[in-house]
Order: sequence, then structure tokens, then C-alpha cells
Amino acid sequence: MSGKTLLSMLCLLVALGAVVSEVSAQRIFFRAQVNYRPSTRTTSGYTTTWLDYYAALYFNPAVQGELYRADINEQPLDSGYDVGNADLEDAEVFLFSTNYLEGKTYCTSGNHFVIDRETGISDLIQSTYPCV
Repeated sequence: MSGKTLLSMLCLLVALGAVVSEVSAQRIFFRAQVNYRPSTRTTSGYTTTWLDYYAALYFNPAVQGELYRADINEQPLDSGYDVGNADLEDAEVFLFSTNYLEGKTYCTSGNHFVIDRETGISDLIQSTYPCV
């Protein structure tokens, strides 16, 4: 069975704040979170994608994340992109901003990908948008 066929068969499950995509014995995990600290007037975000050993035989994890304020249509406060290495290195993006305003909603968007290790083609698995 090809990696593309396996990827098209992915099912999404939500469990304890982490989202898991599973194909037989293959699992692709992803998570996004956002935090704020009024005392230091900072907001931070984190988004990650990681694979179990069996999914890592075919794919590398990748993630693109942005930290933004929900009430304005401007550039993100911070953004990043990272590619991991099979099941050895997770794809992680750490986001940070000192542009905190009391009473505003801050969000982290996370786009979670896998990259086929043979062809280099990337496929979006899931997008996540936690806000606080």
C-alpha cells in the first residue's frame, strides 16, 4: 500500500487536548496551545506535530504556526515553520509576543503536515485554532 493511500485513509480522533490521526498501527499526533501572562504582559503559543515509529517509516512531520489577536486583521504577532525528522525529531514552533492587551482574545493557528519521505510531497493533516 502506498504512502498516499495510507494518508488518504487517516481518521481524526480528539483525546485530552492532543489530536491523533491513526492508520492501522501508524499514528500522527498534533497539538496547538496559547497562553497569556497578564503580569508580564506577554502571550505565547506552541504548536507541534510528531509521528510514531510506523508513520515515520513513510513520513516526516511538519508544522506551521501563527500567534495572532482575534479582533484585528493584521500581520500575525509571531509565526514560524518547522520540519521534523521521522519519529526522531518533532516539528515544533514556539511563538511569543509582548503585545498583550487586557481583555483581548489571542489565538494560535497550527497547520499540521506530513511530508512523504520518498516524493517530498506534503499533505495537510489538520488545522487547529485554540484561543484564550
